[in-house]
Amino acid sequence: MGTRGRDLALWLFFIAATAYVTGWFCGRPVLIIFYLTLTAGLISLGYYPYELHARIKNRKDGFKHVVLLEMWPWWAKWLIRNSGCKVCKNVSKSFEVHILTPKGIEMPEFIRYLDRDLKLAEKKYPNAIFLWETTAPLPSYFRTQVRKKSKTGEGFWLAGGWPLPRFPLVNGKSNKNGKLRRGFIITD
Repeated sequence: MGTRGRDLALWLFFIAATAYVTGWFCGRPVLIIFYLTLTAGLISLGYYPYELHARIKNRKDGFKHVVLLEMWPWWAKWLIRNSGCKVCKNVSKSFEVHILTPKGIEMPEFIRYLDRDLKLAEKKYPNAIFLWETTAPLPSYFRTQVRKKSKTGEGFWLAGGWPLPRFPLVNGKSNKNGKLRRGFIITD
């Protein structure tokens, strides 16, 4: 479910845990809330090995600065729909794009590597949705592609984050420097 799914599970975990403790102190039956808390906690913890596995797999596939986290297509479509766009095309896969920015690399070189990785992803996964939320600039080729596809409802590039609120303490640096933007594109 990507980072938005992890954030949703974390919010659910902390809300359910609060309800569990409150219910327990008040003497209410809380077994169902306990199982809900346990399930949400396990889903949240399961995200980290999932992301590590995706990083290793992407390195083997030749990606240098991009990690593709596979998502359920219905979840990606839900996020897109809640951003004001509707996906009419059937897609085979969907991915959340994570951009890794190593220290000490110059911006033109980083953009060149990012462009290469995104073109490799487009070639490797046709008929797929790629979602992102980042402050990193998109290479010009992909800005052009997104502009073209936005006319047919197969892409957008909007200011702000996805509709689900980010969970505090786990979302790193992505909205500290620069404008946070979200977007998607469906590859051909």
